[in-house]
Formats: sequence, C-alpha cells, structure tokens
Amino acid sequence: MSGSESALPEARRARLEETYDTVLRPVVEAFYATVRSNEDVGPFAGEGLVGLLTFPNSGTSWFLELTARASRICNHTVYEPEARTVGGEPHRGVYSLRFPNAVLPGIDQPSFVKSHMRNYGMAKTRISGRGRFQKALDRWLAAEPANCDRHVRLVRNPLDNMRARFHLHLKNHVDPAVADAEDFRAFFRADLRHYLEWHAYCDELAAAKPVLSLHYEDLLDSATAAETIGRAMAFAGYRMDGLDIGRALSVAPPSYSAANGMPVHLGHFDEDDLYWAAAEIGDWLVLHERIRKAAQGFAARLRQAVRGAGKSS
Repeated sequence: MSGSESALPEARRARLEETYDTVLRPVVEAFYATVRSNEDVGPFAGEGLVGLLTFPNSGTSWFLELTARASRICNHTVYEPEARTVGGEPHRGVYSLRFPNAVLPGIDQPSFVKSHMRNYGMAKTRISGRGRFQKALDRWLAAEPANCDRHVRLVRNPLDNMRARFHLHLKNHVDPAVADAEDFRAFFRADLRHYLEWHAYCDELAAAKPVLSLHYEDLLDSATAAETIGRAMAFAGYRMDGLDIGRALSVAPPSYSAANGMPVHLGHFDEDDLYWAAAEIGDWLVLHERIRKAAQGFAARLRQAVRGAGKSS
C-alpha cells in the first residue's frame, strides 16, 4: 500500500485491476446509479450563492480554482479560517475566497460556496434504519449555507476519495514516514461508510432542491472536462463561453488521469480491501433501499390520512 503507482509490479497491478473489474466495479456502478440529480432550476431566490457539495477530498479546491479562473469571480466558503488564509472577508452571509485576477460577484452574479455540510455528515452511531437516518439527515440539512437555492455535487470514486482523505490526514496529523499499511486500512474502513451516508443525504436534498451531481473522473478526462465544467457553471447561472473554460483547464490541468475507468490510487489497496469495500457498499445499498422504501411508505400513509381527514370534514 505504499510507494508510487508507477512502481507497482505489473503482475500485481493486473491482479488488482481484474479484481476491481469483476468484484468492485459492479458495486460502485450500482452505487452511482442511486445518485440523484435535480436540474429543474429557476431564477435565483436568494443571494446568488450556489452550494458546492463535496465529501472532503473529492476535488473541492481544484473545482473552486477552475471556476474562479474561468469566471474571474471569487468563490466563497462557510469556513472563516480558510477565507482568512487567502485574504477573504465576510460576504453574502459566508466568506469570500480571494483569488488572483478575480473580483467579488456583483448583485446579479453567482458564486460557488464550499461546504462539506455538518462535519461531513458523520453520525455518532451507525445508521441502521429510517429513524436514525432521518435524525442524521435533519442535522446535516441544518448546516446548509444560507441563501443557496441550488447545489452542485462532486462524486469521486470511493477508493480514490478514501486515499485522498488519508493523504490529508497524514499531512495534518501524522508523520508520513511512520505511517504503515495498517494505518491506511483502518482509516478507510472507518471512513467509507461516512462517504456513503453523506452522499445519501445529498440525494435527499436533491428531492427538495435543484442539485446537479457530477463525477470527478469526468473532470480528469480531456474529452469530457470542459463540457462537465460548462454544465456546472451553466447550472449555477454563469454566462460565459467555452474559451474561458478551456483557458482555465490549460492553466490548472488535472493532476491525475483515470485510465480505463480505474481508480487512480488503486495500487494503495490490496485484493482483500477490494472485496471488503464491495461487501460494505453492497450492504449499504440494501439498507439504503430499505430506508427509501420506508420513507415512501410513510409518505403514502400520510397522503391517505390527509385525504381521509378531508372527506370527514
């Protein structure tokens, strides 16, 4: 689980890729199939803020840089200390993220606002049914930035998201020189469920508000990057042409490439990890479907009760 991806022995890489293709890819794609989008947007009702929903380390900073470069408009964050490091200030009820050659948005101009929403949505107890899910969801929704009437969500391959999370963890808390494979295994096995639950909260938000869900990997592919950024910015209300987006991508290109749909950081996992992740995601998908059906059943009973009350009045 250590060393560079390029240093992987060819035989080991081949085994990992085969295991990913046959064991984990089908489950990841089943998870992707549950991801909701709601692109029914109208005029802005608030301050022109557009929520950027990202589980930590799923491309947040890069996306904010690309969109600021393309639009030449400063983005925002709900995190005051982060804004201070770049000379930001309170603005529109959140905090501006100052960026070179970018200005604060005008009255009729949009701006993305970074928020991971409620401590990444990490519930103190493992979600086991509709009741606990609803309580965690309510707390998560309460952390939505004010004045956001639409959101853009980035979805990153769970393996890459977990490895990027661990990299930041090492940077902030641990000397990388003393970290070993078991540290990473314990970290991502504790964190993957948080990732799955957090995205489920995003799906619930998409049932009530416009949410455009995009895949981080589409930003890594030169064939889809410009179109993906363009969709996000059009959804957010920016008015610009493809030249601005192309210029931004040329100045701030991706650091990785996703070959054949494989996770960039696959080499940091072993085959047992892939089997474990497939089982964990599969178990969550079964539970999440049960939670959704319970909610639908409750809504149906509520509608029936309301109709019954109306007839008796």
